Amino acid sequence: MRALIVVDMQEDYIGENSKYLYEREKIITNINMRIAEYYANKDSVIYIKNLKVRRQENYVSEFVPDLNVVSDVVIIKDKSSCFSNPILLDYLKEHSINDIEVVGIDGNCCVKSTASDAVKAGYFASIKENCVGVLNKQRFIQSKDKMLKLGVSIL
Repeated sequence: MRALIVVDMQEDYIGENSKYLYEREKIITNINMRIAEYYANKDSVIYIKNLKVRRQENYVSEFVPDLNVVSDVVIIKDKSSCFSNPILLDYLKEHSINDIEVVGIDGNCCVKSTASDAVKAGYFASIKENCVGVLNKQRFIQSKDKMLKLGVSIL
């Protein structure tokens, strides 16, 4: 079975008022197309939200309103890789998932960490480059090289 893991597509990171300058509409459109493909094939779509500390309290921002949310599988992470939350591993095992595609924000951190940890955990992992937001494109060249060396497929 396959799963699409949608990482950190939250208001704080890619919302209209976000301080980060991703190619917002292009990324959201491309990710929504991937979500539709996975959903149409009855494959799992897993959404990841990043937990932040704001004013000494835990805080999780909402998904951007334009994001297609087709499942209620939402996992909270507090580190760059969503594999840091054992709930994800439990879900993957329970649903016999062995093929993971990672999309979302940011290709130099959370997407890279998640895809890399997926391979380390024994999963086939890929990223679809046009569905990954990247702030530092020069650094992303190195990130892709590291992922490829680990065995992450880049589509």
